[in-house]
Amino acid sequence: IQSIAFDPKDPDTLYVGCDVGGFYLSTDFGKRFEIRNNGLRDYFVECIAVHPQNTAIILLGTQGGIFRTTDKGKTWQRMGEGFPPIQRYAYSSPIGALCFDPQRPNIVYAGIGRPRWAREGGNGQGQGALYRSDDTGVTWRRIDGGQLPPDAVISDIEVKPDDSRVILVATNKGVFRSDDEGKTWHPSNNGLPHLFTQELAFAPSQPNRVYVTLLTTAR
Repeated sequence: IQSIAFDPKDPDTLYVGCDVGGFYLSTDFGKRFEIRNNGLRDYFVECIAVHPQNTAIILLGTQGGIFRTTDKGKTWQRMGEGFPPIQRYAYSSPIGALCFDPQRPNIVYAGIGRPRWAREGGNGQGQGALYRSDDTGVTWRRIDGGQLPPDAVISDIEVKPDDSRVILVATNKGVFRSDDEGKTWHPSNNGLPHLFTQELAFAPSQPNRVYVTLLTTAR
């Protein structure tokens, strides 16, 4: 299981993404699941993002790009406009992270990379690339301006709940922060023991508080 997400309007509805099985939906808090892969051409689901208001809209990040549904996964379409062209023998835009803006949910961000392979010491295909859509994931444009490390694998994106200008991204090169909706970026790593960061979370009750997880090795 690569990814899990709850429906923000219905806490009994759970979405699961697998590494070979595609997308699954449960409406009874995980007791039973239904597979929904009609139109999904890549079954390695790295991340799931559910529209905060219209929960019929769901985006999946896969190694083969972004897939979008408007009917809770009954049908899927690949959304490639604005990303590099499809390559024959390599992934042109593997998606490592997705995030809807909680205050302006028509805006969604996508980060490039293969986090699982980067964690295992392989080729994470990082491009230091962040994309933005203003139409719930139909069309995209790159916004990072080449300011992130060119081989950074983006594994998580979070928008500050009370200030959409502030965006944080977790990468294998550290956390980066933007205070202007992604126009400019700077490292934000003071106090971290190393830079291989993985997941971020704003505290809902205290949005100035942020949590981050880092890659560790069992001893």
